[in-house]
Amino acid sequence: RRLARTMHDALAALPDQRSDDLLSRVRIARVAGIDIDRDTMLTASVHALFHRDDALAAELSKRALDDAPSALASLVLGKALLYQGRNSAAEEAFATAEQANADDALRTQVAITRGRNQYLHLRDIPAAVATVKSVREDVADRPSRMLLDSAITVLEASLGSWHEVARRGGAVLNDETAANEAVLPLLALAGAAQLTTGHLGGLDALVSRGLELASTSGPLFAGTGSLEFRVLASLKTAYEGDLAAAAVSAAGMYESVLAHRNEYGAAIAAYAFGHVLMLQGVAGRALQIQREAGQHATRIDPYQTGAFSLAEAAVAAVAAGDAPEASRLLVAYDALPPAPYPRSRVPRMRAAAWSIAATGDLAEASRLARTAGDHGQEEDRLMWAAFAYHDAVAFGHASMVADRLAAVAAATDAALVSALAAHACAARDQNPAGLARAAQRLHETGAWLAAAAAASRAANLYARSNDSSAMVAQQAIRERLLPRLGNVWCPALRIRPQLLTSREFEIASLAALGMTSRAIAERLIISVRTVDNHLASVYAKLDIAGRSDLPRVIGVGTTNATSDS
Repeated sequence: RRLARTMHDALAALPDQRSDDLLSRVRIARVAGIDIDRDTMLTASVHALFHRDDALAAELSKRALDDAPSALASLVLGKALLYQGRNSAAEEAFATAEQANADDALRTQVAITRGRNQYLHLRDIPAAVATVKSVREDVADRPSRMLLDSAITVLEASLGSWHEVARRGGAVLNDETAANEAVLPLLALAGAAQLTTGHLGGLDALVSRGLELASTSGPLFAGTGSLEFRVLASLKTAYEGDLAAAAVSAAGMYESVLAHRNEYGAAIAAYAFGHVLMLQGVAGRALQIQREAGQHATRIDPYQTGAFSLAEAAVAAVAAGDAPEASRLLVAYDALPPAPYPRSRVPRMRAAAWSIAATGDLAEASRLARTAGDHGQEEDRLMWAAFAYHDAVAFGHASMVADRLAAVAAATDAALVSALAAHACAARDQNPAGLARAAQRLHETGAWLAAAAAASRAANLYARSNDSSAMVAQQAIRERLLPRLGNVWCPALRIRPQLLTSREFEIASLAALGMTSRAIAERLIISVRTVDNHLASVYAKLDIAGRSDLPRVIGVGTTNATSDS
């Protein structure tokens, strides 16, 4: 206790106390039983929230409230409870904050934060609108009134069109007076609308503004709000056609949030990471991550993030070859509590389409995927519509959806959707050259499963036309991509031209890398003569002169590569 008192007094005597110093002092005081004055408790609770110590923030704000009512203490308590997934308790704290005396700026923060909780977590949009309107009638401060007006507009728009939400968010972004941190929830909602509708052009400015406000604002808005904008940025990167960079970014966010034990943050970060993995086609890992997202989200956000995670996990389960797990996940989805507003039908229908495809009825699965895409267009969720339409392409029925997918691509500025549409049109037209270009384009975006599927179809069509060189080049693309995907199931991958056997292709690929027949024999544990016999068969089938032509035809390696490569 004497040591704790000495440390506490030393920290208290620092002339310029940092946030870490204050929290260390408070933690020591708690352990040693040293009294903390109310102002220190209140200040420390705000800093604890900023440092994502939700338990300490809740404890200190409760102790401050025991002494006297405080709008700031109630707001901190509500935010801390919100981060812990206790949405109903957070709503009570926000209601208490509204009853306490506060200036217009703080009342505005309380109203928008409470309305956001009612909208995003409790799914009571009319209550959210009423909350913000009730405060709007009383405040006199012009910036606060402007922010509340914007909040009301966006909340009311969310009952209708996503395009309207995006438009209103853009209006807030362009308003130079909207520099208050309380605008963050509105920008996050508008960013989600722009992302969902596939209009990515204005998203950079919105994300930059959101991150700037989150970093320079007080601790009340710098935590999960900042994460939401980073998630938007990661998904924008994915939709723009750089899935590899998006996967790295999403993985980093997910690991960081787990370290802070933020359940709501973990839910949205895990969903984003799993979504990017599924776009790549890494189904097994996507299933694992989306299951984790579902575990977090169904406790704190069952209506939106929880539902989306379970549905996408079911898709990933089928793609990973685990149809029974997909059925279990769909049962869990159907057991979610009913939402207080119409829930999007697209995620559930996509999952059902993949489950039907696993039974072998690819025509029915494609029809359901097409219907899911149509609903996505009706709901203004153009990105979801594109992914649903492309499912039908994966099921082998591109003719059902190619025109629809092309129309969606024309209505968005997402490079990923454009690549998916090119794949669909080439598959519909049975155009091997178009499929080869689509495979290359999808490969460059990081959509490995779609690229492998396009290459498989191209190779099959080239084999039919006896173009062995082009066929083998496409087969090589497919074979290089499959190891990245792991154990994956997709109807399009079952199309395999049989010009070369698996063993012939393996030996030819190693020879194209520059390995000698003896080195190949040692690696595959076969005789040199067997290697040479397979190579002779390859030369005859491909109509080439010999080993020196393999790098050109197979499309891999260099002539001076070592056996280790």
